[in-house]
Amino acid sequence: MKYVSLPLLFAIGLMLWLSLTSPTLAQTTPPSGSASCGTLDLTLTQAKALQQQAMLAFKRKMGARKAVTSINYVPIRPHIIRRSNGTEGYPLAKLNEAMATTNSYYLLNGIGIQFYFAGTVPDYIDDDVTYEGFNNVPSGHDAYNAMNQYYINVFAPNHEDRSYASFPANYVESTRSVIRTYGSNGQYFNWGEFVLPHELGHNFGLFHTYGFGNGNSTTDELVTRGPGANCETNGDFICDTPADPYGLPGAQTILINNCYQYDPNSTARDSNGELYSPSISNLMSYWPSCTHEFTPGQINQILAGLALRQTHTAYTLDAPPTNVIPPSNLTSRLNGTTIVLTWQDNADNEMGYFIERSTSPTDGFVQIGGVAPDVTSFTDSPITLSNHFYYRIRPSNTTTGSLSPIIAFSTCPTPLYPNSSPVRISASLNWTGNAGQTNTLRWRNAGNPAWTTIDNIPNGQFSTTYSLTGLTANTAYEWQVQGVCSGSSTSDFTNVQSFTTLSCQTPLAYGTSNIGGASVQFSWYTPFEESGRTAEIRYRPVGSPAWTTVSSVSSVVFNTAYTQAGLANSTTYEWQVKNVCSATESSAYTPLANFTTLCRTPTGLSNSPTATRAILGWTVSSAPDAGTTYQLHYRPVGTTVWSNVNTIPGTGTSSSYSVTGLTPNTQYEWQVRTACSASSLSDYSITKQFTTTCNAANGSSLSTSLKTSTSVQLVWYINNDPDTPYEIRYRPIGAANWVMVSTTTNTTYNLTGLTNNTTYEWQIRAACSPANLSDFVAGPNFTTQCKTPSFLFANPQISSATLTWEQTGTDVTYDIHYRVVGTANWTTLSSITSASLTLTGLTSSTSYEYQVQAHCADGITTDFSSLNSFTTSPCSQPSLFSLSASPITTSSAQLNWYAYYAADIRYRVVGATDWITRNNLPSTNGAGSVILTGLSSSTSYEWQLNIQCSATENSGFSGSATFQTLTPCLNMYTVKDGLWNDPSVWSCNRLPTNGDVVQIKHQLIIPASYVAMLQRVGFDTGKAITYGTSAQLKVGF
Repeated sequence: MKYVSLPLLFAIGLMLWLSLTSPTLAQTTPPSGSASCGTLDLTLTQAKALQQQAMLAFKRKMGARKAVTSINYVPIRPHIIRRSNGTEGYPLAKLNEAMATTNSYYLLNGIGIQFYFAGTVPDYIDDDVTYEGFNNVPSGHDAYNAMNQYYINVFAPNHEDRSYASFPANYVESTRSVIRTYGSNGQYFNWGEFVLPHELGHNFGLFHTYGFGNGNSTTDELVTRGPGANCETNGDFICDTPADPYGLPGAQTILINNCYQYDPNSTARDSNGELYSPSISNLMSYWPSCTHEFTPGQINQILAGLALRQTHTAYTLDAPPTNVIPPSNLTSRLNGTTIVLTWQDNADNEMGYFIERSTSPTDGFVQIGGVAPDVTSFTDSPITLSNHFYYRIRPSNTTTGSLSPIIAFSTCPTPLYPNSSPVRISASLNWTGNAGQTNTLRWRNAGNPAWTTIDNIPNGQFSTTYSLTGLTANTAYEWQVQGVCSGSSTSDFTNVQSFTTLSCQTPLAYGTSNIGGASVQFSWYTPFEESGRTAEIRYRPVGSPAWTTVSSVSSVVFNTAYTQAGLANSTTYEWQVKNVCSATESSAYTPLANFTTLCRTPTGLSNSPTATRAILGWTVSSAPDAGTTYQLHYRPVGTTVWSNVNTIPGTGTSSSYSVTGLTPNTQYEWQVRTACSASSLSDYSITKQFTTTCNAANGSSLSTSLKTSTSVQLVWYINNDPDTPYEIRYRPIGAANWVMVSTTTNTTYNLTGLTNNTTYEWQIRAACSPANLSDFVAGPNFTTQCKTPSFLFANPQISSATLTWEQTGTDVTYDIHYRVVGTANWTTLSSITSASLTLTGLTSSTSYEYQVQAHCADGITTDFSSLNSFTTSPCSQPSLFSLSASPITTSSAQLNWYAYYAADIRYRVVGATDWITRNNLPSTNGAGSVILTGLSSSTSYEWQLNIQCSATENSGFSGSATFQTLTPCLNMYTVKDGLWNDPSVWSCNRLPTNGDVVQIKHQLIIPASYVAMLQRVGFDTGKAITYGTSAQLKVGF
């Protein structure tokens, strides 16, 4: 349907025909017919009348003081043509992107109009015929309270194949624009770059810069302005848009930096002979350029067109914005040269989201992109990275409400997650820094206006830790940290963080253990380590007024234990402990706790007898005192004389003693007691009895393995005297006679010479002496069989694979054949004597299959096993995660990598041209290393690794890993008490290496599990190193 009367004549039909693949500075002439109109021309009288109506409405609106808002929000009802089954059609992601771009043009050019979508979902028109060839807008779809924009696929063949829009008129159909979205190249375009802002310009009364026609006629507008100008009656009737020679012979463009500009060598002239100088970047031009601007005159005309539409009664522009729950948890991060935003979608009625950006936290927000509903991330690629950006997210079907919170982003990002762990006179400050930054820390006493600043703190690998030392106990402090990207680029400081140092802490979780007849172990826990801290213990017999005090017990580390000897046996004591943090500060004592010394009687007696021996065992409830022994006596039951064993050493809670020279088949009794000292003995234990015997086997301890067609391995475990011989007999099931086997003192026996596919039974007994034999005990029956190998397993590498399978016998050999999956021919390896084999010379990234068969001693051969397969690894370029450099000194560095093959490395000073290469470096057990020497101090190096996967295949060199040699430190010494791994403790502001000579001038702690290194060490008088649990100091490595 086409409207040709003055109130409703459609404006411009446009299509994008420009492909920006032309070479820079290439000349072009506008293609013939590339941008003709899709509707009839307006006459000069009609166009002029429309402009006058709009300006009159605008003046009335201004006179009524209605134009007082800086932003006019205009609703657009989107109608999307799709196939009948609801597929295809203009995607919401592109729709939001296009409208966001359009809004940015209308805001940045000072128009003050922003468009939003009316409704919660687009009006989908699902019709194959309309989708495959659009003729007219289907009836009944126009919204009467918004502009109506129809997004079609393609026009019908008999229709002008151009997007078009309607000029203002008091008919709802005048709110329409029709946008062709599916290009001939089969891709969806972002029409926000040109078509949407252009067509909406027509919707609000703008004409083309070359005139009010549809592109089939050329301009009569003169170049001149001022006297003699005709810009108010020709062209687009706006005098601040230069005369536009589009379509005239001799009017050409040139491509510069992917944007067309008017060629100054063009020969087109107006009727006065003047050369044209058009603005081909104007959004209402027809030139194939990077259009992006409106002139002030065009802006006034658009606002006048809006005022005219606001006077119409056939429709309104007041569709309500949707009440959308605002997005939350908006975050940002720098990813290279882009900024990645993420947020939480809390709604189900948004039509998409507009992403808005500003360089101010309060105003100036411009839409920079749009995303589909339910999408929660956006990547911003600003042309130039400002030091600070501010972002917010707006649902695309809202106006001033439903905005997300504003977040700040610095291209020099602010460190994240600051937190502190204070102790008494120090605090560990932690934060997550950003790659390529250093950090500036500032701190102060709470309430003090002056900050103490610490610069150039490097980032840690995952997080950054800095230790503030020399603080005052029980004092409140504040601190902040900022990132430093360069001398002129810094992040914001983090929010002010606060902490309060602790007082001298009373020990926690105190207790006693290892209580003996004359000693006890005291233990306690303090939540943090502190150099120089000691503890004071006091104890006394309960009821005694006098304390015995033990001072200067080291209490530096978290868990502390102290053993006190010289106590009285069978005495109840009470005790307390406190921390002494300095000469003037101590904690309170812990509450009183009791313990009782006791030389403890052994319990848990056990015995394990054989024919002439017995292992006797017992336990005590806690580890005995140093020097504690046990006294044991035993005798045949019914006799009166004990055999005594004295001074059996006792070190743990469990002890045992082997009694020998006993009489076979005799019942004995025994007792044991604890000798805490010569004068402090426990009571004897209860009496325990045992009988010496030639032990028969337990049926559950007998088994068979490695069965073949002619052999089997018999296995047993029987507790008897050493070198006790065993007799074995076996026979086929049902046979009358046993076959006896010569005696053996082993615990396995290989039976051979058996018959295939025969079930046998067997028995075993111990022959402790010719007259002292155990009973025969039957083992499990077995059936001989030449067994096909199973449990196949492959461990492939790049050019090799180790194959293993279950061993099927002791006198068996194996054949294996393998091939590339999908090929016909096998490679066979024979007479393999073990149940494993390593294949070599394989091809990387290739799938192989294999099978195994067994040959038994009687000539029987099994079938091949079922197929098993594996794939060799690719010869991949090494990952940077597999490369490291440590340790590093001023002139050397050890490079480390993970690989199973020989490797080549190359290295150079960062910025140098030539590499230094080391070839054929071995790798052992999956790892390799090489020490580089003769390096320059304080210098950054880069290095790369190449893996020699085979004689013909290399991985190629990896990306560059970097390291920096240390700065020489002629005098490495401590400057304060603290932790070894805190660089600020050391005079050179770095940790010692295995090449440094170190002088310890303060109290140091090597933290738990930390490995410290140095070349040589000296100590000032009274200074020492305290070791945490499993801490190490390696000297001279």
